[in-house]
Amino acid sequence: MVLAGAPLHPDAVRLGLRLTDEQLAGALALAAEWTGRCAGERFSIRQRGPGTQRHAGFDGPGPDASSDGLYFDLDAVSTAVIVTALVAEME
Repeated sequence: MVLAGAPLHPDAVRLGLRLTDEQLAGALALAAEWTGRCAGERFSIRQRGPGTQRHAGFDGPGPDASSDGLYFDLDAVSTAVIVTALVAEME
């Protein structure tokens, strides 16, 4: 998986390879939407229990960042690919 711009998070690459073409296209469309709405912002993902929550904006490690599946300081493309893969795994 090669995209112009900043390198993707390694998990985004690994999980992105598991996505179908349709899922990957959806992830890239979501990333484009987030990039347009939240230009320059970084993202984090927390997976808690059976659900996944997405948080726009920088949300670095804090007191609750122990082992809850936290990704932080992600670009929009890495975030969208990881979220899409996590949702696909839950279905």
